[in-house]
Amino acid sequence: MKIRRYFLNTKGVIGVLLLLFATPPSLIAANLEARLKAAYLFRLSLFVEWPKTSLSTNKESINFCIAENQSFHNLLFETVATKTINDKSVKISLIDLTSDLSQCHILFLPKSTSNINKYFSLITDKPVLTIGESKEFYVNNGMIVFFEKDNRLRFSVNEAMVKKASLVIRAQLLKLATEFRDE
Repeated sequence: MKIRRYFLNTKGVIGVLLLLFATPPSLIAANLEARLKAAYLFRLSLFVEWPKTSLSTNKESINFCIAENQSFHNLLFETVATKTINDKSVKISLIDLTSDLSQCHILFLPKSTSNINKYFSLITDKPVLTIGESKEFYVNNGMIVFFEKDNRLRFSVNEAMVKKASLVIRAQLLKLATEFRDE
């Protein structure tokens, strides 16, 4: 029995190692980066205050809207579906340009999103925190942008756009933000 168990455990370990070595490093890195962004998205939301009027329209949840990216939507759902923000549940929606964005509290626009400006036009004058990961997003007045610097995931905050949307980002988060540099 001991010999058989050892053999089965060895096969299991070898199988996992083969799977890891057979998976391209770029795929592992991309998955890790996406998981990190999902965690950041949730953590960032803990430092944001929305106007009471925007929270009164949807009293029971904070709504994360993910534009045009099913895989990130699924990953975010795995990461935060059971969490709460200020005693409110988290709701995650996959959206496109035909969606009603009035229920969104956070709008994430991945690099792959087409027509970023159209999304911005749909939320003009609404208290929606926009988070993205491209230079196009940042130069078109996005609020928080993810970028890589020194092989680390960083974020930058456009405070003027945050104020314009009547949102408040706590000082603790602003201290962690770095200046955006497209390298």
